[in-house]
Amino acid sequence: MDLTPILGTYREDGQGNTACHPEAMTTLILYAYFKGMRSSRKIEGACVDSLSFRA
Repeated sequence: MDLTPILGTYREDGQGNTACHPEAMTTLILYAYFKGMRSSRKIEGACVDSLSFRA
């Protein structure tokens, strides 16, 4: 998957809030979808509770 358009807007200059890397977020969302999770609140909860979502 080509993330070039997203990576072009990703800022690493220290200004603003710290952002998660777009590749990491895309991987997390795809993993959650493959596990049958569609709700962003459930994905957030899984990131807190499930070790497999943190790896």
